[in-house]
Amino acid sequence: TDSDGAESTLGTVALNITEDTSKTYHNDRWTLGYDIESTSDGGFILAGEDRSIGGGDGDISNYLVKIDTDGNIEWTVDKSDENSSFGDGKINKIEETSDGGFVIVGWEDYRNAFISKVDASGNIEWSKEYGESGNNRYEYFSSVKETSDGGFIIAGQFQTGPQQHFDAWLVKTDSNGDEEWSKTYGWSGSESFNDIELTPDGGFILAGRTDSVGAGSGDMYLVKTDASGNEEWYKTFGGSSSESTTTNSLQLTTDGGYIFGSHHIDDDSYIVKTDSSGNMEWDQTFNNTFDRELLMSIQLAPDGGYYLTGDVASDNNGDIYLRKIDSSGSTEWVQTYGGQKQDSA
Repeated sequence: TDSDGAESTLGTVALNITEDTSKTYHNDRWTLGYDIESTSDGGFILAGEDRSIGGGDGDISNYLVKIDTDGNIEWTVDKSDENSSFGDGKINKIEETSDGGFVIVGWEDYRNAFISKVDASGNIEWSKEYGESGNNRYEYFSSVKETSDGGFIIAGQFQTGPQQHFDAWLVKTDSNGDEEWSKTYGWSGSESFNDIELTPDGGFILAGRTDSVGAGSGDMYLVKTDASGNEEWYKTFGGSSSESTTTNSLQLTTDGGYIFGSHHIDDDSYIVKTDSSGNMEWDQTFNNTFDRELLMSIQLAPDGGYYLTGDVASDNNGDIYLRKIDSSGSTEWVQTYGGQKQDSA
């Protein structure tokens, strides 16, 4: 009011109030998360590992957490659960299946590849191990998708023999996880597949790393196959630095092309956009603010752009970051999240 008691409008203040919440999920041990997926009921499924403090590989078990849309726990599966005998090691990827359950792939005891299936409540249905057990060879699965026939297509890496090089690996299974066919890709160096997506023609697009061909000591490796795993074409991307496509970064774009990303050895994030034939349309390197930017995942944005996330570090403090770029790769904004200690997406 003014001096005469009458109301007077002196100005307008616009307030944007945002509730910022976070939740943690853990036992009395080291608990690490490696993948998260939205579920058909509006919630989320988290996959990772639960390990004893100071323990070795034998003290590590796979860990699943199902939460509702508000982050409240619905169920967990860990070492204390009698149904959790689907392997000790590392989960790399989890996907919801058409029956409401979940399929999980990773490393069994950090040596052999495994695929496991749980139902909608986390009860183990089956688990299958792949690899040459006891022969000092290492195989792992990095990504999985359910196929139209109810089976699964799995990407990973296969060691050709003890102390030998690695090949990129593609495995097709039936709905019970039993192998239908297996194919490897590569040359005299080492190759790996880190991510896979189904393509509209019924085939597959795979992204990973090659040391055999390309421009530098390691390049991103993009391979297109048909439905039987026969290679149709491959492309490499990168410079003199070392690049390797990150699991969870390969996406099919709305124009029929592909986008995927890597972490440069010189502490930058690097992404590539191609057309449907794997020809580069543009690439972009990010790190104009931080001492280090580590890309872990790319997701499509509703406006045709993309979200990038991972972790950044400045003055030895690590935080989660979220970067929004437009359809041409130009940055629109960057946000960071975390406290005084190390945080990573």
